[in-house]
Amino acid sequence: MMQQAFESEYLSGGYPSYLLIDKAGTLVTKQAPWPWQPDALYKAIDKLL
Repeated sequence: MMQQAFESEYLSGGYPSYLLIDKAGTLVTKQAPWPWQPDALYKAIDKLL
């Protein structure tokens, strides 16, 4: 049941999905850059720091 609740709330785009969550545990985006886009991913993370 918890798995379904998480998927419906956070993984609306299907698998794989990449999320960014800030230091406070707040969901920032459901469409984070993919791991093979390191420059874009680092830039998105730097904005949160």
